Amino acid sequence: MKQVFSQRGQITVEEVPLPSCRPGGVLVRTAWSLLSAGTERADVSGQRMLDRLRRQPEAIGKVWEQVRRSGLTQTASLIRDKLERPIALGYSSSGVVVEVGASVPDLKIGDPVACGGTGHAYHAEYVFAPRNLAARVPNGLPLRDAAFATLGAIALQGVRRARVQIGETVVVIGLGLIGLITVQILRAAGARVLGIDTREDRAALAVQLGVDRTLLAADGGLVAGVAAETGGHGADAVLLTAATPSSDPVNQAFEMARERARVVIVGDVGLELSRSSFYRKELDLLISRSTGPGRYDPAYEEQGLDYPLGYVRWTERRNMEAFLRLLSTGAVRVAELIGGEYAVEDATEGYRALDGSGPRVAFLLRYGAESAPPPPSRIVPVRTAASPKPGTVGVALIGAGEFARQTLLPVLARHPAVRLRAIVGGNSGSSLHHARRFGAELCTTDPRAVFEDEAVEAVVIATRHDSHAALAVDAARHGKAIFVEKPLALTLEECRAVSKAVAESGVLLAVGFNRRFAPLMRRAREALAASAGPAMATYRINAHALPSHHWLLNPAEGGGRIVGEGCHFLDLLCWLLGEEPETVAAMAPGTQNGAAQELSVLIRFSRGSVGTILYTASGHPALPKERIEVFKSGRAVVVDDLRTLTLDGNTSRAKSDEKGYAGEIASFIRAVRGEAPLEVTVQDGVRATVMALRAIESAMAGIPVAVNWTSCQ
Repeated sequence: MKQVFSQRGQITVEEVPLPSCRPGGVLVRTAWSLLSAGTERADVSGQRMLDRLRRQPEAIGKVWEQVRRSGLTQTASLIRDKLERPIALGYSSSGVVVEVGASVPDLKIGDPVACGGTGHAYHAEYVFAPRNLAARVPNGLPLRDAAFATLGAIALQGVRRARVQIGETVVVIGLGLIGLITVQILRAAGARVLGIDTREDRAALAVQLGVDRTLLAADGGLVAGVAAETGGHGADAVLLTAATPSSDPVNQAFEMARERARVVIVGDVGLELSRSSFYRKELDLLISRSTGPGRYDPAYEEQGLDYPLGYVRWTERRNMEAFLRLLSTGAVRVAELIGGEYAVEDATEGYRALDGSGPRVAFLLRYGAESAPPPPSRIVPVRTAASPKPGTVGVALIGAGEFARQTLLPVLARHPAVRLRAIVGGNSGSSLHHARRFGAELCTTDPRAVFEDEAVEAVVIATRHDSHAALAVDAARHGKAIFVEKPLALTLEECRAVSKAVAESGVLLAVGFNRRFAPLMRRAREALAASAGPAMATYRINAHALPSHHWLLNPAEGGGRIVGEGCHFLDLLCWLLGEEPETVAAMAPGTQNGAAQELSVLIRFSRGSVGTILYTASGHPALPKERIEVFKSGRAVVVDDLRTLTLDGNTSRAKSDEKGYAGEIASFIRAVRGEAPLEVTVQDGVRATVMALRAIESAMAGIPVAVNWTSCQ
């Protein structure tokens, strides 16, 4: 299927795989998608990274922190990767449902819908839309008009924030696309509307659409003009739908408003506020956040958690539905806003038209007839498959997120015995880019395609944590060797299911515990193994804090930090000491709510050793992430951040920032080729998950807990 991208400021139209239809959403065949100047110009801009640094100075600090931790070369590589990666464009479209995922009871195949949301409503022939980002189109409303739903919801949310009442006078500053929709919604709400813009033709178009009076910024006297229209009192509300770094519009809005009026910022304007009028008039300054409640909330947008109507009357989707009803009744018109229509193949011309000088503010991409064409394939060939070289292993990577792109794919591409057969990714455009970059033969959005591909001998699973176990089970049943990133599973039931599938199929399964393969860590293990007797160990992990909405913190998706990441360190301690865990006793800081994200864990091992793991996200980022100290039979072993090893007082350094990723992949490939046994097995993965779950259980109960991990195999 065709999809539109921006890469280094250039518009491209690519053939990409059909998206998968996942639970909680629908697959939509696109009929129309909307081009808008503001948001999409920012995405297309070739100076996008520089713009971000200018507008978000804190990003510079993140760059320097990355340089400190990873070095200049790796940081430059990461920045280059971001600049070269294609950006999937589009966030407002309409079409027809062609497939319905599980847990979507109220939509069916053939329903017309409007789709919204960056990351979903792409300029593409087919899109996957989560349920809360798909609004049913009223009978009789053309899909061409319904493509405006996202922009309409933005305008409607701004009006709601202004709390406009019938008969009030409202000023709209900025008569671009959202401004011209806003003035119509205000008229439908019974308000008297004054419009302000820098362009005479836009002001004339606003009059066509029902604005009572327009004022031109170039003429001056804007405050006096509003005063004259309101009997000297000022406007009841002012909505800023302009886009400018200047703070003049918001300060002029303060002057235009009456006492105790509302000023609502919808567009992107400067916020260097003048206190005088703001304070003297006791104004309410409000921000309108995009399409309404639910926007930027992953639980709402991605996981389908709707807000109860009795508590949140107007959510993102309800705003889209309300705007579609306004369109269907004729209260809002969009035909006058359209400056042109372009076939998706001609998207470059459509984007060029955004820079035109005409009064029309919207352009549409069309996707052929609204009847059902044959669905495109979920597999796209990237390069001609050559005859496999003897001894090479056909590998498919499932999951092309940031970790896979930056870490696993470079290692796989460099390995002489790996034939990169396919990359499986949810974002078809990004996956296609990386398939080309790393030399994969195929790109697909469907894991089943690689499970059923005879040329695939091994799969590398690097998706989000909640899908690891199910994908591993499916791969085992298809006879594929499996490398699954940590954690192996999130629950005891998943551990049992994976163990059973691996045992019944007889396939190899390795887990991505890379720290076992770090050169300094292997030297530390050898030194400890040469000494008899129990050991005392302490392992401190200074993990960085994560935003509260991060997927790793979601127990259902990421497992939480202790299961999702803590399993790494629990496994390493077992491997380093060469002993099995018997009991864990854990405590969590008293300020945590819900599942513990920080723990101090005391572990008793099978041959008398004792280990303590302190996993915290409360530390300062300047402190290195990891430090492990082990004392055994008169010996002292210290490893700092996998970079330095101090053995009985003698310090040595790693030759590079080697964390063992190349080693773990090389070990897995050797095992697949029959050259060596697996060094990390399904049992290791089960043990680490069970230890993490028991540690959380201990912290909650306040008592030591037996591990008994072998019962979960």
